[in-house]
Amino acid sequence: MSPCKLLIEGRKALVGLNEDSPTLASLQTVLKTWVDQANEMPKRIQTITETELDGAQAYLRVLKQTLDEEQAKLDAQGTPTPAPQASPTPKQQ
Repeated sequence: MSPCKLLIEGRKALVGLNEDSPTLASLQTVLKTWVDQANEMPKRIQTITETELDGAQAYLRVLKQTLDEEQAKLDAQGTPTPAPQASPTPKQQ
Protein backbone atom coordinates (compact mmCIF):
# COMPACT_ATOMS: atom_id res chain seq x y z
CA MET A 1 0.00 0.00 0.00
CA SER A 2 1.35 3.45 -0.89
CA PRO A 3 2.31 5.93 1.83
CA CYS A 4 -0.51 8.23 0.73
CA LYS A 5 -3.10 5.45 1.06
CA LEU A 6 -1.67 4.44 4.41
CA LEU A 7 -2.00 8.01 5.63
CA ILE A 8 -5.60 8.21 4.40
CA GLU A 9 -6.47 4.97 6.18
CA GLY A 10 -4.74 6.16 9.34
CA ARG A 11 -6.62 9.43 9.25
CA LYS A 12 -9.92 7.57 8.82
CA ALA A 13 -9.11 5.56 11.93
CA LEU A 14 -8.25 8.73 13.84
CA VAL A 15 -11.44 10.44 12.68
CA GLY A 16 -13.36 7.47 14.03
CA LEU A 17 -11.73 8.16 17.38
CA ASN A 18 -12.26 11.93 17.09
CA GLU A 19 -8.48 12.41 17.00
CA ASP A 20 -7.91 13.84 13.50
CA SER A 21 -5.13 16.37 13.11
CA PRO A 22 -4.81 19.40 10.81
CA THR A 23 -1.13 18.50 10.43
CA LEU A 24 -2.05 15.07 9.10
CA ALA A 25 -4.62 16.65 6.79
CA SER A 26 -1.94 18.97 5.41
CA LEU A 27 0.50 16.10 5.03
CA GLN A 28 -2.15 14.13 3.14
CA THR A 29 -2.71 17.09 0.80
CA VAL A 30 1.02 17.41 0.13
CA LEU A 31 1.43 13.68 -0.51
CA LYS A 32 -1.58 13.60 -2.84
CA THR A 33 -0.20 16.57 -4.78
CA TRP A 34 3.17 14.83 -5.13
CA VAL A 35 1.54 11.61 -6.32
CA ASP A 36 -0.61 13.49 -8.84
CA GLN A 37 2.39 15.43 -10.14
CA ALA A 38 4.52 12.29 -10.30
CA ASN A 39 2.00 10.79 -12.70
CA GLU A 40 2.29 13.86 -14.93
CA MET A 41 6.10 14.11 -14.73
CA PRO A 42 6.94 11.67 -17.56
CA LYS A 43 4.69 13.66 -19.91
CA ARG A 44 6.31 16.94 -18.83
CA ILE A 45 9.81 15.53 -19.20
CA GLN A 46 8.92 14.20 -22.66
CA THR A 47 7.58 17.62 -23.68
CA ILE A 48 10.69 19.39 -22.37
CA THR A 49 12.97 16.88 -24.10
CA GLU A 50 11.13 17.23 -27.41
CA THR A 51 11.33 21.02 -27.19
CA GLU A 52 15.07 20.90 -26.44
CA LEU A 53 15.69 18.47 -29.29
CA ASP A 54 13.68 20.59 -31.72
CA GLY A 55 15.75 23.63 -30.76
CA ALA A 56 19.03 21.73 -31.11
CA GLN A 57 18.03 20.37 -34.52
CA ALA A 58 17.03 23.82 -35.75
CA TYR A 59 20.39 25.21 -34.57
CA LEU A 60 22.27 22.42 -36.34
CA ARG A 61 20.33 22.98 -39.59
CA VAL A 62 21.20 26.69 -39.56
CA LEU A 63 24.83 25.88 -38.72
CA LYS A 64 25.05 23.39 -41.60
CA GLN A 65 23.49 25.92 -43.97
CA THR A 66 26.01 28.56 -42.87
CA LEU A 67 28.91 26.15 -43.30
CA ASP A 68 27.65 25.12 -46.76
CA GLU A 69 27.38 28.78 -47.80
CA GLU A 70 30.89 29.53 -46.57
CA GLN A 71 32.23 26.45 -48.34
CA ALA A 72 30.50 27.51 -51.56
CA LYS A 73 32.15 30.95 -51.30
CA LEU A 74 35.55 29.35 -50.83
CA ASP A 75 34.96 26.96 -53.75
CA ALA A 76 33.92 29.86 -55.98
CA GLN A 77 37.16 31.67 -55.27
CA GLY A 78 39.13 28.72 -56.56
CA THR A 79 42.28 27.29 -55.11
CA PRO A 80 45.00 29.90 -55.01
CA THR A 81 48.23 28.82 -56.66
CA PRO A 82 51.26 29.75 -54.66
CA ALA A 83 53.58 32.13 -56.46
CA PRO A 84 56.93 30.58 -57.35
CA GLN A 85 59.66 31.73 -55.07
CA ALA A 86 63.01 32.65 -56.50
CA SER A 87 65.81 30.57 -55.17
CA PRO A 88 68.83 32.48 -54.13
CA THR A 89 71.71 32.14 -56.52
CA PRO A 90 75.07 31.70 -54.98
CA LYS A 91 77.48 34.54 -55.46
CA GLN A 92 80.41 33.80 -57.62
CA GLN A 93 83.74 34.92 -56.46
